[in-house]
Amino acid sequence: MLRRRRFLGTVAAGGALSIAGCSLLGDALSDEAQPAIVSQDALDETGYSHERTDEQTLSETVEVADESQDVELTSWLVEYAYGGAIDVDLPNPIRYLLFSTPTVSVAGRDVNPLEQIDKEELLSKMSSRSEFEGLENIEIVGERQVETLDTEVEITEFDAETEDADVDVRLHLGSVTNEGDLIVFFAAHPEALDETANVDLLTEGIEHPVDPDDI
Repeated sequence: MLRRRRFLGTVAAGGALSIAGCSLLGDALSDEAQPAIVSQDALDETGYSHERTDEQTLSETVEVADESQDVELTSWLVEYAYGGAIDVDLPNPIRYLLFSTPTVSVAGRDVNPLEQIDKEELLSKMSSRSEFEGLENIEIVGERQVETLDTEVEITEFDAETEDADVDVRLHLGSVTNEGDLIVFFAAHPEALDETANVDLLTEGIEHPVDPDDI
C-alpha cells in the first residue's frame, strides 16, 4: 500500500493512510526522471508546437510492507499546444501534456505515487496543469489502444463541461513506463473539434528519455 503525502497539490483527507506501526527506512531517497517529448515529425504532422517545460521537485512519503520511506522526486512536465486558428471561446483550447516521474525502490519493490491513484484523481491533477480548470460532469466515454515506446497502451476518453465558458470538453488520459520512469500523457480540447487522430499521433510520437537541454 502506498501513502501519498503530496503530489501537485493536496490529496483529499479520505485518501490518507495512517503510518502508525510503520518504521522509517533511513534517510530520504531522491531520484530524478528524464523528460519525455513528442517527436518533431509528429508535431509537424499535427500542427502542435512546444509551449513550456517545467522541472518539479516533490517530497513524498511512501509505505510498502509496513515500512515508511521519505522520497524526493524530480519530475518533468512538457506541454504542447495546437497552433492553428479555431473559433472557440477558451484561453487555451487544445493542449497535450507529458508528465514523467521516477519510480523508486522501497523495501525491495518499485513504487510510484501516480500508479496508486485512480483515473479520476489522475485526470484532475493533469487537467489542472493544462489550465482546463473548473471542469464538471466528468464521465468516461470510451477507451482505445495505441502503441508508443514499443508498448501497447490504453487511452481513456472522458467528456466534461467547463464551469464558466459552458463548453463541452473531450479529455484523453493514459500512461506508459519506460526506462524506470512513469510517463503520463494527457490531452484536452473542445468536444466540437475532433482531435482524436492527432492525440494518437502525438502519443505514438513520444520519445523518452531525452536531455532537458535538447527540448
